[in-house]
Amino acid sequence: MRELNIIIYMKPRGQARSTPFVNRKTGKVIYQYHDCETPSYAFRRALNSVAEDALFEGWEKIPEGIPVALSITAYFKIPKDKINKVFDGDDCPHHSDINNIIKAVEDSFNKKIWKDDRQVTRYEPAPKKLWTSGDERIEIIVRRVNDNGCGFEEKDDNETAQIIY
Repeated sequence: MRELNIIIYMKPRGQARSTPFVNRKTGKVIYQYHDCETPSYAFRRALNSVAEDALFEGWEKIPEGIPVALSITAYFKIPKDKINKVFDGDDCPHHSDINNIIKAVEDSFNKKIWKDDRQVTRYEPAPKKLWTSGDERIEIIVRRVNDNGCGFEEKDDNETAQIIY
C-alpha cells in the first residue's frame, strides 16, 4: 500500500512533556513526568493502536531511506462562546500547538508505519488546526514520496488503506 488514511475521533493533543521544577532543599532541577491517565497519553495510546491496526490491515512499514509525506489536520469543537464568531473550517488558534500534535503523531508511528520519523521529508498540505461544529478529530494521511523525491508514487485504489478509530 502506498497511502494510509487515518481518522481518529478524539480531541487531538500535543506531545506530553516533562515539567521541570527546582527542589528547594537541594537546589537541583527535577523533571516531573505527567500521569499516564492524562488526555495526552490517551491520545498517544489511540495513535499507537491505529498504527498497530494499520500493520494488521496489511500496511507494510516504510523502510529506512524511503521519504514520507505527512498530512495532518486537527479539528477542534467550536466552544459555545464562539459559536457566532467562528465557522467550520476557520483556523483555530487555541488548543495544542500544531508542532506538538505533529510530534505526537511522528513518535507514535516510529517503528510501525515507518522506520524513523526522520523519513518525514514534507508536510503536504501544511498541517492545520481548524474549528468544527462536528466531532473533534484528527485526520492523517501518510504517503510514500517517489524515489527521485519529486511528487508521490502512483497508486491504484487497492493501494490505499483507511483506518477509522
